[in-house]
Amino acid sequence: MPDSQSTVRRIIPGAAAGFLATLPMTATMAVARSVLPEEQQHPIPPRRVVGSVAEKTGADQHMNESHQEVATAAAHFAFGAAAGTLYALLFGRRQTQQLLYGTGFGLAVWAGSYIGLLPALDILPPAHREPKGWVGMNILAHLVWGLSTAALVSQFEDRER
Repeated sequence: MPDSQSTVRRIIPGAAAGFLATLPMTATMAVARSVLPEEQQHPIPPRRVVGSVAEKTGADQHMNESHQEVATAAAHFAFGAAAGTLYALLFGRRQTQQLLYGTGFGLAVWAGSYIGLLPALDILPPAHREPKGWVGMNILAHLVWGLSTAALVSQFEDRER
């Protein structure tokens, strides 16, 4: 069982990695969204999540476009940092197969969110009800996030050693 100091040394790099990995993920979403057919060019997934939550809670009555943009960025990067922390706790310290772990974890985050949690909370429809191109864009973005997170966690851990 790891001691608390060891755990903290894994949490901080994991949070930083997940936060930073949200940058290429968001860029991937924006680029991939731009090549989708016009009828599928909804706002990127984090914006849809924040918009749905704001609508369901009544917060949308108090939010202008700028507020929604800030809330979307804050929520997306915070979720990325939290998921990166979980990745580091589960898979950090592994010297091999980081690409495999990152890919698998990125897919698990996507599935847990878009097949499980978000539909269960009635925030977004389940992935099987979304257009295939939209789902593909979202999966690709989560793969980019998972791979980026794994690479960054590995890089941060190498620096620590």
